[in-house]
Amino acid sequence: MKIKLHIGTHKTGTTFTQNFLYHNRELLASKGILYPTVGIAENAHHILGGRLIHDLHLTVFSRSRRTAGRELGHSKISEIAEWKQIKSIADANQFRSMILSTEQFEWLSDPSVIADFLAGHEVEIVVYLRRQDSYLASLYQTLVSDYPIRARATFSEWLQDVTHNGQIYDYEALLGRWEGAFGAGAINAFVFEVERAKGLEKSVCENLEIPIEARNLMMRPQSGWGQKRRESIDWRCLEMLRLANVGNLEIAKFKNLHRLVVEVSDALRSQGKIDAAGANNEMLTQIMHSVTASNNNISHRYLRGLSL
Repeated sequence: MKIKLHIGTHKTGTTFTQNFLYHNRELLASKGILYPTVGIAENAHHILGGRLIHDLHLTVFSRSRRTAGRELGHSKISEIAEWKQIKSIADANQFRSMILSTEQFEWLSDPSVIADFLAGHEVEIVVYLRRQDSYLASLYQTLVSDYPIRARATFSEWLQDVTHNGQIYDYEALLGRWEGAFGAGAINAFVFEVERAKGLEKSVCENLEIPIEARNLMMRPQSGWGQKRRESIDWRCLEMLRLANVGNLEIAKFKNLHRLVVEVSDALRSQGKIDAAGANNEMLTQIMHSVTASNNNISHRYLRGLSL
């Protein structure tokens, strides 16, 4: 079976993509494309990614990234129930292709565990890359507003920490890990800004090879709060959320505040008064300088000459 692994990255329309695929999964299945419900959380295969990153400790943030899980005696991928189900589905070969989507794969340190486990199947890696300065600014907003995390550090403080672990924005290392596991021919990378201008719905259908007859019937999911709360907001509003985190505001009040600042941000945006000044950080400029050579390599090797 042909298996497409959509590995993110974070902040590249992944929530929209996953909602789009999940809500059209029955239609896709009728056309021979499976978006399985195995390992699903929030319409994405986050459980599949989480089992590898958390249970096997195969994360780029581990001290011993490649072998941490094995040394600690954790389960192998072949012992993880959700992955066993995925392999059974693939081996049954009842569909033309299968799509698995989670941005947690972005931070998987050893993709070869998947390559070995799915040996015999044709696997393609689909990945969207966003300019690192825009990516980091958007990721920080999510970390501040996300309920389980609720980051307290200022943007500058967080960037200082990020630069100590360049894995977060080192796209060349990311692509290298997946190429090492599956080969250069399996990597299908796209520039997020280019694909967003094209239209994410069209981009998803083209890049995941959804046939025309299915595209014309697919329904665009309504944008609920789950997606709305991940959208960028005015940086002054974001600072209110951060201060609420510093003050350890109880979760119910924080959620109410979050809805309010999103509403305020929408009103400011409609009036052309949105504040993006928080993203104009000197450290972001320095980060972009530091990845210039790497981004050029990515452009030539993976992006068909397109620039980040």
